[in-house]
Amino acid sequence: MTDTTTTQAGLFAAVAEKPRTVRGLLLPYGEESRLSQSGTAPITFPEGTVRLPRDPSVVTVNLEHDRFQPLGRATSLESVPGVGIVAEFAIADTDEGDAYLADPSRRRLSAELRDIVRAGAVAVGAALTGAALVTEGAFASAGLFALGDVQEGDEEPEAEVESTTGDGDHVQLTADTKPEDVTVTTPDGQTTTYVPADAEDEQTTEAAPAAGEEATMGNAVAPTTATEADVQKAEELGANAVFAAMTAVMHGHGSEKAQAEQMLAALSDIKHTGSGALPATGVLQPAWIGEAWKGRAYQRKYITLGTQGTIAAMDAKGFVLDQGTALVQEWAGNKTQLPTGTASTSLVASVLTKYGFAADIAREFFDLPGGEEVIAAFWRGVLESYARITDRKALSFIVQAAGAPVAAATYPTDYPAALGMLMQGILAIEDAEDTPTFAIMNTAAYQQALFTGHEKIPEFVNFDFGTKGEGTADGFRVVRGDIGIENTPAVLVGSKQGIRFNEIGETPIQVDALDVARGGVDRAAVGYLQTLIERPASFVLIGTADS
Repeated sequence: MTDTTTTQAGLFAAVAEKPRTVRGLLLPYGEESRLSQSGTAPITFPEGTVRLPRDPSVVTVNLEHDRFQPLGRATSLESVPGVGIVAEFAIADTDEGDAYLADPSRRRLSAELRDIVRAGAVAVGAALTGAALVTEGAFASAGLFALGDVQEGDEEPEAEVESTTGDGDHVQLTADTKPEDVTVTTPDGQTTTYVPADAEDEQTTEAAPAAGEEATMGNAVAPTTATEADVQKAEELGANAVFAAMTAVMHGHGSEKAQAEQMLAALSDIKHTGSGALPATGVLQPAWIGEAWKGRAYQRKYITLGTQGTIAAMDAKGFVLDQGTALVQEWAGNKTQLPTGTASTSLVASVLTKYGFAADIAREFFDLPGGEEVIAAFWRGVLESYARITDRKALSFIVQAAGAPVAAATYPTDYPAALGMLMQGILAIEDAEDTPTFAIMNTAAYQQALFTGHEKIPEFVNFDFGTKGEGTADGFRVVRGDIGIENTPAVLVGSKQGIRFNEIGETPIQVDALDVARGGVDRAAVGYLQTLIERPASFVLIGTADS
């Protein structure tokens, strides 16, 4: 979808000798606009940046940018060098057109543009699509002029009008007898005439020197230093004159440009920083955004791989039956003695890891506005730290349960080693008479699996790996993590039932106390992780230890 931006320009006037026709400056070159009607930041359109349609009639002029109130169509679109886009519109023979011509209170033209490409405040390209008759323009130096069909021998008419800006400054705008020329007269009597390229060529082409005459070239003269009178004159000039001078500097020639530079040089600098800055330190206030974004909060992913429970006592113990699976043997029958044997048990004990943090916080953070937001952000960091450190501790217990790494088997060369290790680990847990529920791959293995093409994946095994560091293998969870091997691919496969992680109901516990004597608030966070490795045989690490 293409957005349309409206940029308001100058006044217009009815065209002599052409009934129901108006002509005016639609968009000036080299001048910064005000904020547009659509909220677009100010922008400057250099000469040649706006594309005009080959058929001007496709450009409709409406009332106040309301496409449901059309007033006419363009009959002429002209890019005048050094000036801007001059447009001529035929007001439609309708009741709305009659009403407007009877009361043309909206005397400014406003361009409608699309496909605007900008580099900061300067346009690089745009396309003209429409125009509107509006009450308020966006370009301060754009002026009113009237142009008509002047026949040879006719008395050359001159149209003159006075435009008043909001601060009471006046700039006289005159259209002389040449339809292409536009003259701007400032309050002190200085005039500037804008001439299209073809007309300018005619005026600046000098006759060749007569025979015997020597061609001479004038010396270039630098602008003179601004005098006290220049400063007084600059102070008296209004916004229109200043903007007109800026345009003259950008597009003027010779004495006209030098005079504009001299006038602008007399203006005092009002800066926002540096020497002579208007605002003192701290006067210009920044926009307060509160806590800046520091990335997503840590989400625990390793502790959830085991069985999670609640701490019921400071210590948790259980037992496992040893040698209880090889007691039954073949029997000869026929009244012979049955096989017999013994079994034993071993104790499984938990490991309790304790965590905590405390701080004595000045109570001003809580009593006075603005401070509590900072403490809240700080405390969120404490809780996130607890989540991260306990999750990594859980991972270390899983690696401990797996024990020393098992060497990788020999896999078909068609498949990546990481996928072979994953399948080897799955089969190992199945052989240990348990069901694998998760796998942890180190970075080297996960990246190898992630970049594996579909043609190198075994046909009867389903793998799915994502860029967020998690995936699935035959339906169970696969995560990326540090399993103690970095230099080569390695995979740890385990069963959820083989390890248990117990915590208190709501973790960590937050404790607050008043430090009345010193005007503070004591705040602490305390947490506990109780771990039981119930069955080491339910874990296996495939890979080669780092040398």
